[in-house]
Amino acid sequence: MLALIEPVATKKNVVLDKLDNRITEQVKNNAWESVATEVNLVARVQRNVNEVRRKFTNLRAAVKEKAAQERERETKKHTGGTGGGPAVLTNYSPVEEAMLTLIEPVVITGLLGVL
Repeated sequence: MLALIEPVATKKNVVLDKLDNRITEQVKNNAWESVATEVNLVARVQRNVNEVRRKFTNLRAAVKEKAAQERERETKKHTGGTGGGPAVLTNYSPVEEAMLTLIEPVVITGLLGVL
């Protein structure tokens, strides 16, 4: 999985940004083809661009959900909890930790001052 995250991280500004006059669909597709090529260099099973893209999207969604649940537990503990019981720590795998570096914090925590 790190073989997927590392090439995306090097092309983050193209692969993860929205389309505009600087980043066209063709530029984005070329970047994803490059990511797929790098993944296939180390993968046992060869994947096409759509499969690599879907795998990344699914992994990112799962990590966002896990981080959001952690944030929700922290918020509930401080606002409505009694403070009893042991702290619940979320353990992230190295792959999840790497993915967290690609996710903007506001996506997980929300905007400050907005409920």
